[in-house]
Amino acid sequence: MFTTKRIPFAVVLPFAWRSVLLFLAYSIGICSLYTFAGWTFLAIPFVPVATIGTAVAFYVGFKNNSSYDRLWEARRIWGSLVNASRSWSVMVLDYITNHDAPDPLPANELHQIHHELIYRHLAYITALRVQLRQKPVWTQHRDPAHDMIDRIAEFRQCSLDKELSRFMSKAEVEAIIKHPNPATILLRQQSAQLADLRASGHLSDFYHVDLTRMLAEFYNQ
Repeated sequence: MFTTKRIPFAVVLPFAWRSVLLFLAYSIGICSLYTFAGWTFLAIPFVPVATIGTAVAFYVGFKNNSSYDRLWEARRIWGSLVNASRSWSVMVLDYITNHDAPDPLPANELHQIHHELIYRHLAYITALRVQLRQKPVWTQHRDPAHDMIDRIAEFRQCSLDKELSRFMSKAEVEAIIKHPNPATILLRQQSAQLADLRASGHLSDFYHVDLTRMLAEFYNQ
């Protein structure tokens, strides 16, 4: 879905130029035959045109409402992910501490744990975005005009491994991209690290349940 205040003509042209030229030539031909060749029998009453126009108006109205509903649903879900992500970061920083740990960690190691959990979550959001924009198998052999969408700047994206390399090490990225659903694997890794922190005493049982509930929220969204 492409949403913006103004849709540039350069975006519409690759999809519509064949139809525009076809109907332009057809209309010019009909008008020329009616005007210059005297084929007046080509004229049709206005009533069927108005009837068809009314039906098309209803159809376009339903399609617009359906598109808006899908846009609003996507905006609501993404907004939920944004808010939950902010909550996740705050909870990671405040819940994972040395307060009740039998073996306190140095400040730099604790900071590294916070860094891993937050950056792995950013990797999860990135993987989710890339997965949602992948082309289904049945759309990879369509009319070449549909491939023009890849030239729109808003839809350009790098490969998943390059996107994830901003948040994870090369070894972690290579292990993640082997799975058919990288976003789910990243959440699974988050859960495993939380379990280890709970076992080591750096995360209390109550806080562990709270953070696990956040992971369930990401799954639901």
